[in-house]
Amino acid sequence: MKTLLISSLLFLFISISFAQGPITKGTFNLDGTISFSSISYVGADYNVETILLSPQVGYFLVNNFSLGLAVSYQKVSYDENSESDWGIGPNIRYYFVLNNINPFLGIGYSYAENTRNTSEYKITTDRIIFSGGIDIFVTKSVAIETLLSYMINESKYPGGYSSRNDSIQKSKTIYFGVGLNIFI
Repeated sequence: MKTLLISSLLFLFISISFAQGPITKGTFNLDGTISFSSISYVGADYNVETILLSPQVGYFLVNNFSLGLAVSYQKVSYDENSESDWGIGPNIRYYFVLNNINPFLGIGYSYAENTRNTSEYKITTDRIIFSGGIDIFVTKSVAIETLLSYMINESKYPGGYSSRNDSIQKSKTIYFGVGLNIFI
């Protein structure tokens, strides 16, 4: 058992040491992250913890620069209520190639629709997402990704929504995530 563990760690170390990511023009990437956040609402005295699943597909238009499309699913539970939303939107990323560790910066937009278990109203949200992270290649085409995202949210509530005085609520969200990025 001890030999198997040492052999596995040695293999992982060698793979990481010699792997190099294909972040070149014409490459596709499939990415999926799971993120956690703490949301602080402007004008409110509470925080909400959230989980976000976000798969995306990207295409490298030129070396180190990708254009992508992300889909997201967010689940929030607090008090006796729960809510979830689905979102979709474009993003761009620029990678800084440093052998097998490739930091990146990105920006994106997402349009999301929210449903709550206590309401028939549909709440829509526009999001601007700033992100940064590191892809650590464990093979030539597979990377483990760490991600830090900052979202600026603007949620629009429909007329007649009982618990809201304002029709627009702004919030900011910070997410920390981990995932897998596959380059094809």
